[in-house]
Amino acid sequence: MSAAWMQVVNPFANPLVVSGIRTRLRWMYALGWGAVVVVITSFIYTLVFIVTGERGQLQTEVAAKTALLPVIVWQGVILMGMGTSAVAWGIAGEKSRHLIDYQRMTPMSPTAKIIGYLFGLPAREYFLFALTMPYVAYSVVVGGIPLAEVSQYYLVFFTSVIVYHMTGLVAGMVSPKPWRAAMAAPAIVFLLYVVIPQLSWLGFSFAEFLTVRPTFYALIAEEIHIYDAAMPINIERFRTVPFYGWELHPTFFSLLTQALLFAALYIVVYRKWHDESRNAFPKWFGLVAYAVAQFMLVGTLWRYFTDLDALAWLGEHLHQVPAGLFPGLRREAIVLIIMLYTFFAISLGLVLILLMTITPTRHGVAKGIRRARKRGMARLSVWSDAYTSFPYGVCFVAITAISYWKLMSLAIESGWYFSSTPTIFEMAAPMLLFAVVAVYLQAFLEQWGARPFGVAMFMLWFVPFFTYVIVIARYDPSAQAAYIAAPAPMATGAYAVMNLFADDFSRAALGDDLAALPQLTRFGVQLSALIALGGVVMLWRRNRKLAGEEWGRTMTQPLDASS
Repeated sequence: MSAAWMQVVNPFANPLVVSGIRTRLRWMYALGWGAVVVVITSFIYTLVFIVTGERGQLQTEVAAKTALLPVIVWQGVILMGMGTSAVAWGIAGEKSRHLIDYQRMTPMSPTAKIIGYLFGLPAREYFLFALTMPYVAYSVVVGGIPLAEVSQYYLVFFTSVIVYHMTGLVAGMVSPKPWRAAMAAPAIVFLLYVVIPQLSWLGFSFAEFLTVRPTFYALIAEEIHIYDAAMPINIERFRTVPFYGWELHPTFFSLLTQALLFAALYIVVYRKWHDESRNAFPKWFGLVAYAVAQFMLVGTLWRYFTDLDALAWLGEHLHQVPAGLFPGLRREAIVLIIMLYTFFAISLGLVLILLMTITPTRHGVAKGIRRARKRGMARLSVWSDAYTSFPYGVCFVAITAISYWKLMSLAIESGWYFSSTPTIFEMAAPMLLFAVVAVYLQAFLEQWGARPFGVAMFMLWFVPFFTYVIVIARYDPSAQAAYIAAPAPMATGAYAVMNLFADDFSRAALGDDLAALPQLTRFGVQLSALIALGGVVMLWRRNRKLAGEEWGRTMTQPLDASS
């Protein structure tokens, strides 16, 4: 095996890993932090062991199992929390000191450099984690926990850790200052581990498998019996993962979802190694990533259209949340409203993220045209970083339309959701709204850039929505007031999805604002379409002018070799 491959497959043969160990595991720091971790771990383990054993009058093996839980949580804090921050802060520090530019010139492959930083920067946290393993070993031996289950858990635990550390590496590579990366890393961990998994309660169970929690519940929690005590958990839903018509093992599904996320993060870091000014994603990968994400979304929702027991479980959970908003509406209708609204919200968020990673800046377009002209090309390639992302935004919309069509087909065929088949306009309105919003997001993002775009979207979306909330807080809700929030997709999207059940709302006589759902939906879609049309026209004019200037300049002036 060549030395280059050894640097990838054997971390200890990687100079960056060795450098990270020597830097972050100096004796003074290793002994100091090690003593703190050993004391804290001993305290929480012994306290839980004694309290559980004495107050519950339980046997030693049960007490050992119970004391394992806080140690597992503490290990997560060390590697996922502290480790991710260490990676983000470390790589951002290397970047601010221009050491990354030096590393780009070294003969190591980009993959070896990524592996080196990924395992070298959190070297201290891996050492601290190792100090907690004797407590786990004691619990496994004394508590009689099967070694196969513990091995599966730690396999998913370490893959989760690697994914989180990779997010820290991305944050450090993208952030211009170390303190921003250090602040972003804990926020990313909180988002991945706390916020996104909550989507599983809305039917999107794949979001929870970005963490180690499902594997923990499926393997370890049953041994510890925590679901019988302070944490009531439906353990059965973690034994298998319904995905389309398959029943997948939770460990396999966790590894699959984490591998997909890791691949996306790896491509970002890999491209930034080559050129910091490049787009985070190549355009082809943006299409693939979005198609895979839609495949995962539909796959996790599939069971709620084909399994009545799964629908009943979700309906029982969701019915209590909006019951005060939709009195008299059938439980199945409420479930579909929430699922479709969440589906479009997630899809729009993914579209925005991917557009930000593949959309070129004005400088990037000009640079790409100069490079293309230098190579003798008559026009930019559609796969070029400098090429407009507008066609790809249209492709995102088309992929979403296929997913939405499939979900609606399943909903109608099941006969569980609709008391009467919606009209063509009622079914098309949510997708039309999504399409025009995605179009003007792309147009404004490419034309203005990230920061002005963010301010403009805040003014367009949140100012009308906040105004609407203030109006209905001061006065009774009315259809006239609801028109104020029409520019905001979070409001108009709700109108469009609820309009699928316009007949049910009319029969329930829930007020003028809900009775006017067809008019509100039509107005919101038309207004967003006008905004999209204006954005596309402005973007077309800008790109035409920019292309004319740059192509004309490169044809009449000699090119600088640096361009």
